[in-house]
Amino acid sequence: MSPEQVQEEAISGQTDLFSLGVVMYEMLTGRHPFYAQRFSEVIHRVVNEDPAPMSAYRPDTSPVLERIVGRALEKAPANRYKRGLDLASDLAAIFGSLWVPARDISLSERFHELRRLGFFSEFSDEELWTIIRGSIRQEFSDDDPILTGGEIEGAFYIIVEGSAVVVHAKKKMALLNEGGCFGEIGKITEGARAAAIISNRHCSVLKINETMLEQLSSECQLRFYRLFMKSVLQRLASMTEFALKHLG
Repeated sequence: MSPEQVQEEAISGQTDLFSLGVVMYEMLTGRHPFYAQRFSEVIHRVVNEDPAPMSAYRPDTSPVLERIVGRALEKAPANRYKRGLDLASDLAAIFGSLWVPARDISLSERFHELRRLGFFSEFSDEELWTIIRGSIRQEFSDDDPILTGGEIEGAFYIIVEGSAVVVHAKKKMALLNEGGCFGEIGKITEGARAAAIISNRHCSVLKINETMLEQLSSECQLRFYRLFMKSVLQRLASMTEFALKHLG
């Protein structure tokens, strides 16, 4: 039972996401997030208390997974995931990051990592910290698929280290280096992508969901979309040049 149900407020799909968060927490820790001996105490905790960190019961809990479940269990519906698709997307990203054990990189290191990229040169420190806290960093080894053809994906990706290649019909179409962007197909067409993105040796990417971007100011969102589309257009120009060179 969610806080809004206890307080007899309006319910929505986000109410179901809270219930899903409870189930996830219990499956991962073996404990109910709001356990108490009396029902009245359980209700009080649901409305007024945050559950203990999952890492208190499972020290090996991924910090990213902790954040995902924590967001599903936010008291206010407005602070939870807006759609189940966003939650599913973040969970899928967890499995991707497990292909290669992620290096233990601090928030400070992530800040400096993004600050040196030209893509983020126009963002303030405050905006950059918001992006860092709301995004997921994934690492891939050589030839690991980052995105596959036929996949429906609604997130934006920025390469923060290494490189990746765009592959279509088993042919390499373009090389993406640090600062390169992809993932726009899912936002533009809301359909499956045709090309795959494959890691070229070691590659680290920043995955940014639309729900995270909504936490930024309107001005910052417009700046992000402008820079992202600029990078995409540069990639398309590179692919066109590649095609003319090899097919002309």
